[in-house]
Amino acid sequence: MDKFSLSGKTILVTGASSGIGRAIAIACSQQGARVILNGRNQLRLQATIEALSEEGHEAVQADLTEAEQRTFLVESLPQLDGVVHCAGIGSRVLCKMLEEQDVQLDVTPQAVEFIAEEGYDPTFGARPVKRAIQKLLLNELSKKLLSGHINREKPIIVDCFGDNLVFRN
Repeated sequence: MDKFSLSGKTILVTGASSGIGRAIAIACSQQGARVILNGRNQLRLQATIEALSEEGHEAVQADLTEAEQRTFLVESLPQLDGVVHCAGIGSRVLCKMLEEQDVQLDVTPQAVEFIAEEGYDPTFGARPVKRAIQKLLLNELSKKLLSGHINREKPIIVDCFGDNLVFRN
């Protein structure tokens, strides 16, 4: 048995209505996966479904920046074998997520400079900055909140010491 085979697997692909999400959805279907597509544009999702190999794929229209729509998506999903997250993270998405969670985030100028330097690459434009925000800020903030090391009910200060972001209340 090939442990990397997608045959018979159910895969959720977010951002599947265009770009890399669409390409990944098509590739997964070509490898035998049943694909659940997610995106905001129903017409483009339908066009992606029509481009998939085989039958049995589904499209679920939902805007992942909206809490109610994320809940709808999660509740409508079958059991999944994998998730490929290709929905873009824009600058307002972070603000919306923090607002929904009632989290106040104060980022020092040193932390902003650190993230900008880590994500700077003139060849690739803003994409590395988005990855740096995800990796250095969002992922680490999530870990700190889930572990209880910082209190979400108090303002969270994000600062930079050395080569690391530091989160504290």
